[in-house]
Amino acid sequence: MVSFLYRCLDNECLHLVESILYTFGKVSKESFIITVFSLQYAKHSSGEIQIMLNGSTLGGAFPVPSFLADFEIPNFQRDRVSNISIMVMDEIGGPDIDSCGKNSIAVLETILASRNFPFKCFDNYRLRNCDAIWERLTDAVYKKNPCNITEEDFKPLAALASQTIPCNKSLLWSKTNSLVHRYTKASQDFLTLEDTFLGSMFDGLMFCGKSYSSEMNYDSCPAWDECDHNAISAFWKTASATFAKASCGVVNVMLNGSADGGVARKESILRTVEVPSMNVNAVSEVRLWIMDNLEGPDKNSCNTESVLELKAYIEQHNLAFSCVDNYKPVQLLQCIETPDLPACNICKP
Repeated sequence: MVSFLYRCLDNECLHLVESILYTFGKVSKESFIITVFSLQYAKHSSGEIQIMLNGSTLGGAFPVPSFLADFEIPNFQRDRVSNISIMVMDEIGGPDIDSCGKNSIAVLETILASRNFPFKCFDNYRLRNCDAIWERLTDAVYKKNPCNITEEDFKPLAALASQTIPCNKSLLWSKTNSLVHRYTKASQDFLTLEDTFLGSMFDGLMFCGKSYSSEMNYDSCPAWDECDHNAISAFWKTASATFAKASCGVVNVMLNGSADGGVARKESILRTVEVPSMNVNAVSEVRLWIMDNLEGPDKNSCNTESVLELKAYIEQHNLAFSCVDNYKPVQLLQCIETPDLPACNICKP
């Protein structure tokens, strides 16, 4: 079943996937695709692998069956994996049901030992200094006019919460919010800013300080375009710059080929922050994916004016450029929900 999908990805035969999915009718389309991506992700994982599990889950932190137990661990390659770190994290209010060496975690440890994988287990591993992160955040916004917050105010927070981004994994986006995050959730081959520690904490969060007190305001903050120097825009510009600076190798960018006004506005974060922040010595190429809505319209593609203008802008920053229309793995994900659309029948008879 998996080999069929790999062949389909290679040959762009999406209707073949559709027939397989319907043959295995008890498996939802999306879960089947995620299973295949999990297999591929596990096979290509190397170095240290980190597994984070919920020690407060009533059914056990390491349930069997599960993607981890049935698909990912069996496909780890012993010659590629140097160590496996198991992090068992309890919810703050408890309960403490599973921990290293006990219950379902003991089962996981036995499985890893039987496969000769070196591993370590940590209970409630403290990944970040939460108090320091909160302090940097409040320093940025407390007792300040909510319309007078700058990117400089958030730089200490961004530096403290920074992380290493593996080369060739960065995925930037503009006008493709829903699709890009569906894709990174399903494939795990790429990281958006919102998939990082800093981005995930603040994604969708409205926040600002109060000019007259040391309090956080989550209810009535200036909108992104309400004033030039508001907390939300200042934070995301700083976080975006940090993410772009940390990117290396091929940096992919998912853009909307069906959107009005071109693929990336001149005032977009992609153009004003991310491209200028890239390290030309670390980034080998900026690769655009121009993704149309399945039902169109096809307003922008690799050879249209707005993309060519963006190409020139990227090259002005001494960055190499390439472009792909309707990147097939993403189009496959689009077709899961609507496989009967003409755009999904791309195999030649």
